[in-house]
Amino acid sequence: MYSHLIAKKIDGINFDDIPDIKYVKGNYLSLSGNSPFKRLIYPLPEKNALGIHSTLNLDGVTIFGPETVGVDEIDFRVTKN
Repeated sequence: MYSHLIAKKIDGINFDDIPDIKYVKGNYLSLSGNSPFKRLIYPLPEKNALGIHSTLNLDGVTIFGPETVGVDEIDFRVTKN
């Protein structure tokens, strides 16, 4: 995080070589009730994301995610698409 700001402080760096920053985050949602899965499920990756997958957390709860949400600034709150 903030690597683009740190890069701008390096003496002699060409600012055109610093890529534009686009913030993307992923939310996870949990399944209420018993999980129908016994293993992790990983889909094929998408262009800008790994795809939504099913994970069993340490409490045995199934969670789905992360989905990809573009944001304008760093924000750790769960958002709706």
